[in-house]
Amino acid sequence: MPRTPKPIPITNRPLAWSAEVLSTIGEPQRLQFGSSRVKRMSHAVLSTPHLKETLAWFRQTFGLLATDEFYKGDRSNVVGSFNRVDRGTEGVDHHVLNLYHGATPGLQHVSYEVQDIDDLFVGFNHLTRLNKYEHMRGVGYHVPGGQVFDYWLDPWGQMHEHWLTTRRFTATSPINLMPAPKEHDPTSRFAQTIMPDSTLCAHPWLAELGDSALGETLSDLSGVERSAYEYAWLPVGEAVTARALRDAELKPAGLWARRSRVSLRGAPLLMQELFLPAIGRA
Repeated sequence: MPRTPKPIPITNRPLAWSAEVLSTIGEPQRLQFGSSRVKRMSHAVLSTPHLKETLAWFRQTFGLLATDEFYKGDRSNVVGSFNRVDRGTEGVDHHVLNLYHGATPGLQHVSYEVQDIDDLFVGFNHLTRLNKYEHMRGVGYHVPGGQVFDYWLDPWGQMHEHWLTTRRFTATSPINLMPAPKEHDPTSRFAQTIMPDSTLCAHPWLAELGDSALGETLSDLSGVERSAYEYAWLPVGEAVTARALRDAELKPAGLWARRSRVSLRGAPLLMQELFLPAIGRA
């Protein structure tokens, strides 16, 4: 006789919700129109070409503790660091300061904590209706720190984040050291973006990306159209190939490349990537 398959056991992840939050279940509330109600400024993200020295200054001056750090290649080559305040056994946010290595120093974004998840979506709808601000990324969830996020760009080109945390950390919480995402690995691809002045005027934040991967950033945005990739072999005599191989360990006769045309809410860009000889090596 045929056997009846048994259901696959599933273990539910426990919800870290307080009794106060759970007590509201079954009591519907009518959401109001308007902006998110900001409770406080929660953190800032800065770019610096001198990451090690800048991190040392902030930690020595303010007593910050490392929460998560990213490295490239050797584990000592830290390229990004999330830092929290030290309040002993009291739980604090995942970070008040995020520093990452970038060619241009400056402020990348400021984050503001809102009332709750309902309030975050109310603010999302409000900014969408205003049609004065550019939506950058979200609504999404940062896994390492347990934050719900929503990023917007103001008319002056500054990025802001609406934010809501679900986790707290104490002074004894261990640091998490992890490799940087492949998209940020400079030994795999050499990227170049060409755009007219009109595109940069319409989206001034493009000039502030630093070492951030443009393709990854665009994948999180709405209103982006991208053509199919075109592939070609570019000999070393091409100017872009020479730039890509300037610091490479191997010097081949040329590189394979791909390019695509992008429309960012009607503004044109041309993105091309050259695959460096480090790809495929152990």
